[in-house]
Amino acid sequence: MDYILDEMNELGADGVDFVPISEQLAQSNFTFCMPIESYNKEEWIKGVGAYPKSGRLYWKMVDGKKVYCNK
Repeated sequence: MDYILDEMNELGADGVDFVPISEQLAQSNFTFCMPIESYNKEEWIKGVGAYPKSGRLYWKMVDGKKVYCNK
């Protein structure tokens, strides 16, 4: 069972950014973050990604820009 993929599907997200937990908590609107790792949905499904022990933010591509989803 892949709960990250499940969460991506639930949110309609195109990918996931793994970010420091302190940064995840500090970002109120998630307009800027420095990801440790970033994977789009296809990369995650193929299994090329590692799961860092960190916070995660899901995103969608809107007009060519990464927009973070609210959980």
